[in-house]
Amino acid sequence: MRHFTRRPAAWMLALALLASPSLAFAQNWPSRPITMIVPFGAGGAPDIIARFVAQEMGDRLGQRVIVENRTGASGNLGAQAVARAAPDGYTILLGTPNPIVINKLIGGITQGFDPEKALTPIVILGKSASVIVTAKDAQATSLKQLLDNAKRDPGKLTVGVPGMGTSSHVAMELLMHLSNTKFSVVPYRGTPSPTDILSGQITVAITPTTGYISLVNEGALRALTVTSLKRSTQLPDVPTVQELGYPGFEATTWYVLMAPTGTPEPLIKTMNEVVHTYLASEKGKQMLQQFDVQAERGTPEEAKNFIAAEAVKWAPIVKAANIKM
Repeated sequence: MRHFTRRPAAWMLALALLASPSLAFAQNWPSRPITMIVPFGAGGAPDIIARFVAQEMGDRLGQRVIVENRTGASGNLGAQAVARAAPDGYTILLGTPNPIVINKLIGGITQGFDPEKALTPIVILGKSASVIVTAKDAQATSLKQLLDNAKRDPGKLTVGVPGMGTSSHVAMELLMHLSNTKFSVVPYRGTPSPTDILSGQITVAITPTTGYISLVNEGALRALTVTSLKRSTQLPDVPTVQELGYPGFEATTWYVLMAPTGTPEPLIKTMNEVVHTYLASEKGKQMLQQFDVQAERGTPEEAKNFIAAEAVKWAPIVKAANIKM
């Protein structure tokens, strides 16, 4: 009788595995190392965040997660490699707004794939604000004064941005759109030079907060505002754009894990849960704090909805700004 009751259960499991190849595959995954592609160079925030997450994923999954930097075309080359990879859970992407949303809106860029169709979100790791700074002795001591000055002399004031089409650049374009102002945009390769701000070569600069935290805290630069919905934990005295009269204003660099579309759902769910556990741990919180990233987490479906909303938000702003590479 004991054998009779066990056999149907074994048969049912076998039939379930045959009926669902993805479920059968998930039973043995991962059986070899996973590659996490970062579409930017080593040493930057996306790369270092990826390495923290990869280490934790590897420890929890029992297989190494290898970080591979594949740079070029504003993040497109690395993202494209993941989009074209086998959907088997062994190749994933640490994505940011540029290759996932913004690049396909910019003139002069050919992606060669459609991120919305070719990539599936696993989890949003978090969001990082940009900060607008001036010299400590600049005429404008608040965002309101800065925008009032810009309205009086459209295009006269200059704003340094860390490259055309970056998250910080489009954040400034959104602010100009909402405030009906015009600044002359000066693109830099990376963080706009503090020397240029202090010397008056540029009026203001905008970049992810980590680029100027120490200079603001030392008093060398004045921070006027941050672009996240919540205040930066590293710059807690600096108000958000939302607090200064623009309800709902949010323009952040976000970090998302993605996989090739078609990756079995059980694998997506497992990776989501593993990353959730890490981000909720003390180690995860310290990592996010280090890069001034506000934790997001959430389900794969929530990540998908967030990215879709970002695409809708930025399309008219990038088009109106006529951003081209």
